[in-house]
Amino acid sequence: MAKSKEDNIPKPDIICKEFWNNERCADLFNTVLFKGKQIIQPTDLIDLDTDVSSSIEFAKSIESLKKTRDIYKKSKQGIDFLIIGVENQDEINYSMPMRTMIYDGLCYYNQVRDISTNNKKNNVKYNGRAEFLSGMKKTDKINPVITLIIYYGEKPWDGATSLKEMMAPLDDVVMELVSDYKMNLLEIRNANNYKFSNPNLELIFDISNELLKGNLEKVRKKYQADILSPEELRFIGYVTKSKNFMNNRKENVNMCEALQKWEDQTFEKGKAEGKAEGKAEGKAEGEAKGKAEGKAEGKAEGKAEGEANKTIELAIAFLDVLDNETIAIKTGLSLDKVKQLRAENEI
Repeated sequence: MAKSKEDNIPKPDIICKEFWNNERCADLFNTVLFKGKQIIQPTDLIDLDTDVSSSIEFAKSIESLKKTRDIYKKSKQGIDFLIIGVENQDEINYSMPMRTMIYDGLCYYNQVRDISTNNKKNNVKYNGRAEFLSGMKKTDKINPVITLIIYYGEKPWDGATSLKEMMAPLDDVVMELVSDYKMNLLEIRNANNYKFSNPNLELIFDISNELLKGNLEKVRKKYQADILSPEELRFIGYVTKSKNFMNNRKENVNMCEALQKWEDQTFEKGKAEGKAEGKAEGKAEGEAKGKAEGKAEGKAEGKAEGEANKTIELAIAFLDVLDNETIAIKTGLSLDKVKQLRAENEI
């Protein structure tokens, strides 16, 4: 069975991984989180396994936590590493600070587990009971993790951006002792507040944002001469939910041509929605008309049935005093019907 065009569209996670290469990731973190300071170099980034699932051992049970990071890399910082993660959000999620804490917590847990495993494998000698029970030497260190949430929605993010913001506001004396966890957030609708080193990154965010707002002509006037790579156009398609963009196979695409595809898709979508609405309205009208006609027919049938019952009752009352022929003439019933009534009533 041949695959449909829709079946061939790359999956969103693949589109994002292709787009957020080392160059764009470095620019993203340096611009948004490090205020333009070049902390991360593209050549120092190494891809990590995005599956950070783990089994956590408790005294009486083992709990499995499954999680796959959208983008997960480590950056060489001298002899150590900084681990960075990107989570893509199409919709607002009011539990996001807690989820981010779990994602990062799993990364820290896995690092501690790996240190313990390597120490055991290499027969590392522990100094004292504390090191032995920990599976770590006092000098062993884990690498810091920074996660950036990218929100692509049209509406402003109105959810919490820290764990404490999710909590009930108890007395200040209590809340001062509660550990917080901050969530780093980039709203694409506000991406024009940043000056990226890669001009195309700024361009892609701006095009995506304007298309989400429906400002097609503004995009056409500003960017129609620009050339986009396949992964750039597919990423815009991911953000704007454009299947034509996501399914792009051309090596380089002129924005003017891409916008024509956008218009064609929007037209077809509008046509399909209009057809569906018209069909629904027609069905509703048909049901209403059918119901009205059925009600009228039922009323007429009920009236006729009631009148017929009265005629039969009258005919039965005449059975004692009139012959069959006379009853038939007076009631309008057939002679056979009158005979049937007489037989049934044994008169």
